[in-house]
Amino acid sequence: MALFLLSGNIVVVVVVVVVVVFVLVVMLAEVVVLEVVEVVMEVEVESAGRTVSETDKGVWRDGPKMVVGMGSATPDPAITSSPF
Repeated sequence: MALFLLSGNIVVVVVVVVVVVFVLVVMLAEVVVLEVVEVVMEVEVESAGRTVSETDKGVWRDGPKMVVGMGSATPDPAITSSPF
């Protein structure tokens, strides 16, 4: 970079600076996108009753969660007992 500055060619200096800034912005954007994807995946997995680290190990934290309003865990005998 100092060699370019000493040569006095301002176009080369501007191009080098623009390329360096562009590369840094792309790298930062990649990190931000990866972090956002990780957070979104963590929220989706936690809503299923698991954490990301436990999902990686294949272990459920508390087992499947019962969603409020889905009814009881025991089946209704009127529905399960069939004359057929």
